[in-house]
Amino acid sequence: MKTSAAAIKLVVFMVVTTVLTLFLAGTIGNLSFGGQQRYRAAFGDVTGLLAGNDVRISGVKVGQIDGMKIVPGATSATKAAEVSFTLNDGQRIPQSSRLQLRYRNLVGERYLAVTEGPGSAVPLPAGGLIPRSQT
Repeated sequence: MKTSAAAIKLVVFMVVTTVLTLFLAGTIGNLSFGGQQRYRAAFGDVTGLLAGNDVRISGVKVGQIDGMKIVPGATSATKAAEVSFTLNDGQRIPQSSRLQLRYRNLVGERYLAVTEGPGSAVPLPAGGLIPRSQT
């Protein structure tokens, strides 16, 4: 009788501890399990930006950089790099948004900052290209 009560307490303790550990890992890792929308942006210079860097709106992480590629035949005046990134489900970018590459810390890590620009507040469709991005 004593043994079965102790076993039940042990199982309950193990389940609660496992659930709390997974919750803590998800919080620390800033993991997202929802859907995502992919967008693209044109830049003249993406120095220091890496795949996996954050995309932030008002300082809050809402997505991440997927990758970058050189646009063939482009010159520095016509925005030579294209950055693809994903936003968590429920986040929308208006067509008037401006994107800026900002420094995250003193080590030189960068992130993509989405700021509101003048103009239309109509959401950009998923997969859309934001042509007038700033570095």
